[in-house]
Amino acid sequence: MGGICTHVAADPGAQERRSIEGVQRMASGSIKFNPLFPCSISGYAGATLGAKKKQDRFILLPELAPGVLYCGVCDGHAEEGGLIAERAAKSIPIELAAQLKWLSDGSYGTERGLQQFETRISDVFTDTFTKFQSVLAEEYESQVVRPVEELRIAMEIEHGVDIPKSFPMKGGTTATTIVVTDKYLAVAWVGDSRAVLCCIDEGGALTAHDLTSDHNVESSTKERERAEAKGGVVIGNRICVDEAEGMVQVLRSLGDVPHHKNEIVTAIPEVTVLQIDPAHHAFVVVASDGVWGCFSSDHVVRRTYDELHASLAAHGKDVSPLVMSSVLLKACKKFEKEVEESCQASGRQRDDVVVCILAVKDFNFQRKPLPI
Repeated sequence: MGGICTHVAADPGAQERRSIEGVQRMASGSIKFNPLFPCSISGYAGATLGAKKKQDRFILLPELAPGVLYCGVCDGHAEEGGLIAERAAKSIPIELAAQLKWLSDGSYGTERGLQQFETRISDVFTDTFTKFQSVLAEEYESQVVRPVEELRIAMEIEHGVDIPKSFPMKGGTTATTIVVTDKYLAVAWVGDSRAVLCCIDEGGALTAHDLTSDHNVESSTKERERAEAKGGVVIGNRICVDEAEGMVQVLRSLGDVPHHKNEIVTAIPEVTVLQIDPAHHAFVVVASDGVWGCFSSDHVVRRTYDELHASLAAHGKDVSPLVMSSVLLKACKKFEKEVEESCQASGRQRDDVVVCILAVKDFNFQRKPLPI
């Protein structure tokens, strides 16, 4: 169990009245053209591969709102990581759908510039992530903090000693979420589930453009310094927080409530927004660190483009929806063997893997890239 793919009702309120169903390990599909609300994605696929801990989740919603595609990847960790990842995968798009009505109800305005879009959607993402974190924090307070504190205080009274506060780590998750409209792509994320855009220039040079940066102790000096300034203590590739049991690697997350003390680990997402250019943007890959621990962004983009080019070039520009979704899912599934082989060769322990691929509408996969 690891993925969710469903068509969301055009009325966001209808989605709020029903749960998201159809949890599965693999999903793919294509976007039906809507002249009133076009989307700049033509096809999509996602797969949970070789899961052992079963803590990774993905969700693909081809119609979060009219003409709006949503993709989310959540990689859980610690005891309740899988549960929190699944809750985040289901809850975040429901809240986003309620807050993004302005994309299709006419209140967005006629100009619809990039800066205006970035400002509005950044606020929506931040509000959505922090609301979800608040729910988890309230639950943790009532279910964990209060009973633990009652027991600690009772033991102090009984034994006449001071017992330091110590709150258990129940778990948390990364969350990398993508919203795609007719012109724009917005990514909001906490943690290290990376999103990468495949770009190709006029001469055929292929490049990987990271849409996210990894929020973990090893990868981000800026994030590490931010967390230490708030009172966190780095030990190796993890961070410790006073009164919180255990250590975590990610410096932004959902859940991990005791480690969010003083915002040392934070649920506030970073947001990247860009305008999609089908002449130069081919696809986006979103994956959990089970992929990025084995391969670089450049490798993933090159390997994926070669796969799509080999499978789609013969179909010309007019690729059927069935072919597109099938090819994208095949490209996702191939990562399972490659990750397994990489881990065996390096002696690295294999992690859960989630991969999603979003193909840009009107990109010509007949274009052959320059060799490396």
